[in-house]
This record gives sequence, C-alpha cells and structure tokens, in this order.
Amino acid sequence: VTFLGSLNRRELSRRVAEAHVAILPSSYEGFTIAGLEYMFFCLPMVLTKVGAAEDVIHANDIGLIIPSPIEISELNSDVIKRLGLEVKPPASTEKLTAALKQIIEFYPEWSVKGEAGIEKIEGFTIEHTVQQYERLINRTIAK
Repeated sequence: VTFLGSLNRRELSRRVAEAHVAILPSSYEGFTIAGLEYMFFCLPMVLTKVGAAEDVIHANDIGLIIPSPIEISELNSDVIKRLGLEVKPPASTEKLTAALKQIIEFYPEWSVKGEAGIEKIEGFTIEHTVQQYERLINRTIAK
C-alpha cells in the first residue's frame, strides 16, 4: 500500500488504472461514486456495507462487501434507540484482510469479474436514471 497524497485527475486516473484491487472501507457513504470509478477501471472491489454498496456489488459479482467499520462506542446509544436505528457491528481488520486475501488468492477469476464492472456502469448513467424516474412517474400517474 502506498499513500500518495493529493493527486491531479490525470495522475489519479493513471494510478487507479495501475491498481489490481480497489478498497473502500467507508464508515458512512451515500452512493459510492468511487465505486463507479473503480468499475470503469474494471477493478474487483472490497466495499463496506454502507450506503448503496449493495447496489454496486450484487452477490459478490464484482467484489466483496464486508461489515461497516462504524464504532458503536462513537455513537450515543440513547439517540440511536430513540431514532430506531440499527447499529451494525464494527468491521475488523481481520474481515478486510480475509476479503483481500480471497481476491489475491483467486485473482485471475476476480480480474475477470472486475471486467464485468464496465458493463454495470451503463445502469448508472444519467440517461438510465431519467428513464427509471419516467417509469416511476408513469406508474404513479397510472394508479
């Protein structure tokens, strides 16, 4: 692992293109734009189960999902209970390590799976999103 600091877009693209696997161990994430970028570069991924990670990776098709690293001790349990939120157990370095080992051990297979990511990106285009909204609006009006 090499920490490169801040990179311009061209250098970042070059570095991501050189990668063999993408890791996104987020504690909180909405929709993962980085996940889409990794799919563009055909990288198998390890994502934490936050936000829309399961919309990006389905049944380990192009990567693995591990539990969120959210630390329960960081949260106010009274607030969590009042809001009715689910508290997920923290991810461990062991789970991240195990996921990476699986991808490394079976890299040829995961590399092919990663290549399927470029096809999945088509489902996340603005055109596709607009079509989905149009269908939803038309179904709602039809009711």
